[in-house]
Amino acid sequence: MVTVDKSKLKWRDSISNYSYIVGSIQEVLLIIRAICLAPIYIILARILQWIINLVCGPYRSHYEQDKALSYDILWDLKYHFVMLNEITCFLRKFRKVQDISVIEEEDISLYCVNDTDFVFARARPGTDLYDCDKHPFLFLAQHNTAIELITVSHQALFRYINAKPYNDGRNITLSYMNGRCGSTLACSMIHKTRQCTVVSEPWAMLDTLKYAYTAHPKFQADNHNFIKATVLTIAKDPKRKYFIKMGMVTGVLVKVIKDMFPAAKEIYMYRAFRPTMMSYRKMLGPFAMMILAGGLVPLCAQERRHRDIWQRNKTIDPYKKFFFWMFCNMDYFYQESRIRTDIESYSYESFQADQEGYIRHLLGAMGIGPEYVQLAMSATNQDSQENSPWSRKKLAGKYGKLPEDTFQWAKRVAKEFGVQCEGDDYSITNFPNGWETFERVKSQ
Repeated sequence: MVTVDKSKLKWRDSISNYSYIVGSIQEVLLIIRAICLAPIYIILARILQWIINLVCGPYRSHYEQDKALSYDILWDLKYHFVMLNEITCFLRKFRKVQDISVIEEEDISLYCVNDTDFVFARARPGTDLYDCDKHPFLFLAQHNTAIELITVSHQALFRYINAKPYNDGRNITLSYMNGRCGSTLACSMIHKTRQCTVVSEPWAMLDTLKYAYTAHPKFQADNHNFIKATVLTIAKDPKRKYFIKMGMVTGVLVKVIKDMFPAAKEIYMYRAFRPTMMSYRKMLGPFAMMILAGGLVPLCAQERRHRDIWQRNKTIDPYKKFFFWMFCNMDYFYQESRIRTDIESYSYESFQADQEGYIRHLLGAMGIGPEYVQLAMSATNQDSQENSPWSRKKLAGKYGKLPEDTFQWAKRVAKEFGVQCEGDDYSITNFPNGWETFERVKSQ
């Protein structure tokens, strides 16, 4: 008979609790630092930037129609809880006026879109921003390697893009997702084939969201121009295939992308409720979740139906708010799938069940032949996020379980959105247009 030393188990549990407490304290300190110091950093940065602009320009005489302005980056301001893609993260010195065609250069990529300009970043020499093994997320790679910023006014870029030959998007695949669903692994697998440029989470796509919502009449006249210009400056070579993995709140774009790019391919990636939320909890931690979740509901609940569901199920729980965002994001895909059959969905569970079939179908949908499947499969032997802040090693053992009530609430609210789930992991059972369905039809 095997005996168990319960005192050791108790000690192990106390160590686990201690780690959780220490992690929580660290995050509280980060919040305090953000509250106390970030405003100081921001104020000082704005003052310094104002002085630099006063001395160095750009002055009114520097602005020329349909030209670009370039700035040297003097200092990278890495303060907490400020979005990495904001131009205010850099102290910059005006350098010169350039022809707008400078944005076509290989080492320049769209960084963000602000209220006046499209902002491009030049990467450090020798940097391959689209190497997913080295840079799993484009926005982090851009921020960490930027040596020059280039700004182009909205209207100037619209004219530049609209003067180009028409592109119907047949070289572009856009992937929407809930996050923590194997989408970064999919990027790594596609990248291994070297048959497609993979753009993993360009933050500029998030900047276009306000132009996708009809609730912003101020921008309605240029809605399509903003989205079209953003996509075509990310996927700027019409002769090259692009796989663009969108950010986690971009589901609404599925309603409008087809208007501008009728031949573009669109897919949605997702995972069962429990592993998705537990992975987010490991990635962000409880306090960051609380801060982020506070802004997700007003951002995502743009439709009257979404707001009505929220009013019936309102909660302060950050994890439930996260779930609510996921359901809003998914709902746009559910709505579109009722009138379209040209969009497909890919679950992480289907990848686990048939890895080769999953990647063969995904590559085939992008026009990449079956001879590249084994090459793509080699990505499964590594951590696709190894060179990011969210690698398996860094997230291992972080935080404990969530109350079962969180998932029961999610299941109940999901049903109001028309999403059905079952099993211990709360696997989604009625996600439309699954790739397996298309595969079965093809084989018949």
